[in-house]
Amino acid sequence: MNRLEFLKKTTLASISLSLLYNCDFKLKKGTVIGCLGDSITFAGKNGYVELLQNFFDTKYPELKLTFVNLGVSGETITGLTEDSHPTPRPYLFNRLQKVLQETKADIYTFCYGVNCGIYQPLNDEKLALYEKGVSHFLDSLSEFNAKAILLTPPPLAFSQKNNKPPYTWQKPYPNYNDEVILAFKKVIEDIQHANTILKVDIHTALWNKKEEAYDKDPIHPNPVGQKIIADMLKNTFNS
Repeated sequence: MNRLEFLKKTTLASISLSLLYNCDFKLKKGTVIGCLGDSITFAGKNGYVELLQNFFDTKYPELKLTFVNLGVSGETITGLTEDSHPTPRPYLFNRLQKVLQETKADIYTFCYGVNCGIYQPLNDEKLALYEKGVSHFLDSLSEFNAKAILLTPPPLAFSQKNNKPPYTWQKPYPNYNDEVILAFKKVIEDIQHANTILKVDIHTALWNKKEEAYDKDPIHPNPVGQKIIADMLKNTFNS
């Protein structure tokens, strides 16, 4: 059995708690949190990042926390682009060094995965690229004395069983969530790195409430879904 086959067999059985890892983390006064991700993080600057800022400004103004939305629509950590996409998808590592230098955040949240498999079936190469991307991101934080909060990839909320190749973001591979996203989720769950302070399973929370958290678009959570992500993050912060 190769590595990919093993992951397919074990990932579905790996249903994690909402808080995967916590080393008694507590936000300190003046902490800057940079939020990296794709369109789910960007969310038109009206998603979970902004909900978190509003919550802490209102509930804990004395902490003087700053949340910086660093999401870029369509971005990946694999560097892959589907053939039908008109231009190369944004690639985190083309901008990461500059972002880290300019933002100077103490902590970065990291939410990638839904674009990283390009809506196609999984193979060992894609899985290795995702693993490499997560590790490279975490390694990059050392130079800046920053830490990471890893979010599991959000789900592809609804399977479109009648989709046929070529697969695109508009017509994803029908088993994309079960075979691809859950394999990426397991990478986040399993990785051990000194720069990781929290892991938060937003996939399970969104999946369990997908009828409320998504409209017709199976990729992007609606405002209810964005609030679910924000609530999970704020509830893990030991304020």
